Amino acid sequence: MVPAQAVGVRLDEVQLAFPATLDPVVWGTETSMTAEASPLRTPPVRSDDGELRQFTWITTTPALHARYRLEWRFRARTERDTDQGEFR
Repeated sequence: MVPAQAVGVRLDEVQLAFPATLDPVVWGTETSMTAEASPLRTPPVRSDDGELRQFTWITTTPALHARYRLEWRFRARTERDTDQGEFR
C-alpha cells in the first residue's frame, strides 16, 4: 500500500551553503514557455549554522515546463573583490 501523500507528489529542493562572513543573500525567479520571469512563489529559507549560512528552496508543485533560477550576491566583499572585472 502506498501512503496517500506519496501519490502524485513531486518535490524539487535546492540547498546552497556559503561562508557567513561573506553575508550572502539569495533570491530566485521562475519562468515558463509562456510567461516572463517572476519571483519564486516560495522564497528560499535562510538558516545560520555556525560559520555557514544555508539557503533551502523547495517546491512541491512545480508547473509544467517551468524553469527556476536561483541567484546570489555577497554583501560583504573586500575592496580587491569589487575591483575585479571593472573597467577603468
